Amino acid sequence: EKYPQWIVRVYYFNLDKTVDDILKLELKYNNVDFCNSEHIPILDNIKKYIPGKIQRFLPIIDRYVDYLMVRDIDSPLTDREIDAVNEWLNTTKTYHIMRDNPVHNIPILGGMWGFQRRQNDPINSITNLAKYFLSDNLIEKFSDAGDQTFLNEYIYPLAKHDSIVHDSYICTWSKWIWRMELTRPFPSRRSSPTCFVGCTKPCCLSTKES
Repeated sequence: EKYPQWIVRVYYFNLDKTVDDILKLELKYNNVDFCNSEHIPILDNIKKYIPGKIQRFLPIIDRYVDYLMVRDIDSPLTDREIDAVNEWLNTTKTYHIMRDNPVHNIPILGGMWGFQRRQNDPINSITNLAKYFLSDNLIEKFSDAGDQTFLNEYIYPLAKHDSIVHDSYICTWSKWIWRMELTRPFPSRRSSPTCFVGCTKPCCLSTKES
């Protein structure tokens, strides 16, 4: 509903759904793809070497993916977010970062960033990322809540020089964030005080959550 022209890719394992259930969902929503983490083409069982929260970052190394936005499934999609995304897409910046709460005091949140591929992308950067994703010690180093640590170590060094950052609170201070970021306010207001980008449902009770 919020992003009708985008493909939603869901990485899953141990899902309480049968294969038929998933096929019915994919037939009902032709822009949704369910990816079984135990049977990914070429990569096979990525559960063995890629932590669950990092699996959703995989499209960044897929040369057939031109645009990527990573979101948390328990956060609603809001008009405020969409306005920020559209503003980013109208720029020449490769990465998009959003921070919309005082606790968002880290470089990149796992479910609040995006990437658009450029014709002149440095191919070596993407190749290096692929090596990180497929490294033997990834699951040991970044288990549990390591998705944001992974982003801080491998994505943020690339993104901080080539990004649009929509930031409501951390635009003037933080020992964790590079202060030369191209930071700007969100282009539209929240629908309610609790309805910030990245909030956990139910948090946008005054609007229909998606």
